[in-house]
Amino acid sequence: RVLLLSSLRLATGNVQTALRLRRLLARMGCVVLTLDVDATDGDRLRSVVEAERVDAVVGIHALRAGRSMLALPEHVRTAVILGGTDVHRDSKEPEKRTVMLQAIRRAAAVVAFNEPLRQGALEWLKAEAAGEGRKQEEKAINVMRVPQAVAVPGKESGSFSLRRALNLGDSDIMLLLPAGWRAVKDPLFLRDAVEAWHEEDERIHLVLVGPPLEPETTAAVAEAAASPSGAIRRHAALPHAHLLDAMREADAVLNSSMSEGECNVILEAMALGTPVLARDVAGNAALVTHRENGLVFGTPGEFATLGKELVASATLREKLVQGGKERLQRTHSASAEEASYAQLVNLLRHG
Repeated sequence: RVLLLSSLRLATGNVQTALRLRRLLARMGCVVLTLDVDATDGDRLRSVVEAERVDAVVGIHALRAGRSMLALPEHVRTAVILGGTDVHRDSKEPEKRTVMLQAIRRAAAVVAFNEPLRQGALEWLKAEAAGEGRKQEEKAINVMRVPQAVAVPGKESGSFSLRRALNLGDSDIMLLLPAGWRAVKDPLFLRDAVEAWHEEDERIHLVLVGPPLEPETTAAVAEAAASPSGAIRRHAALPHAHLLDAMREADAVLNSSMSEGECNVILEAMALGTPVLARDVAGNAALVTHRENGLVFGTPGEFATLGKELVASATLREKLVQGGKERLQRTHSASAEEASYAQLVNLLRHG
């Protein structure tokens, strides 16, 4: 019996990871329960584990899940799935780093979605051990690299069109940025560049779709979308099936995050055949090879230059779409992901 401890907020990457992992573990014969980390402290987690006779807990994010997992009795095995914020941001803050280190050291296995994330975690753990005056950890920490697989329906559901919802025509250029409205996702990083581009070409629209996670960022998104120019549009978070339809009808899918682990939306866009433009941060750079399976930008100005080139070149678009599909086949197969999680289940069962 396995309990998945994750944020279950709709329209987030975490919930999609949790749902996919639940399906995988169930196929392996596990009885899988889920618990929302945002509504769980150590006492509640321990109570649920005891009442449901849970054998193992898998936490998504070393910090968010790790806080509660430290309250578990020793006989309950644990695994931790690292997030980009764990390695790239929270590990730099001493109090958060201490919690994550304790959760990781306790775990039977640790999962990283890509090699930069895995190497970042190993380097951080090595530095921690050296700082504590130890040459090595008291036990080897098994950090597994498990690229995420992705599955999308073969055709759109037909029940929803974001273009129609926003009164955009077929000739309008819809640049879709699906992300929660919080600071780390930096949804307005490209605002000025898009507004300037829109003045040159009124077909250009940046469409922000996501849940309101932080008040300040949400207010800034609302203010940007209220501009009479119409360059910036917003829409509330969509059910996952509708979001996939929106990505399919978009001219490009964007990611402008300050930090990423491995972005589900980028993988889904590649699977749907929609070009990707992604900000040059470690997690994105691990997925997107510039001009092979997407375009990578460091500044809003670079984004505008690349975006204009993409809009003008069907040849570039076709190359990026084909490169995305080849990347998924090569690196993100469902069979490889399932084999890796079968190994994780074995570690949870037998250590």
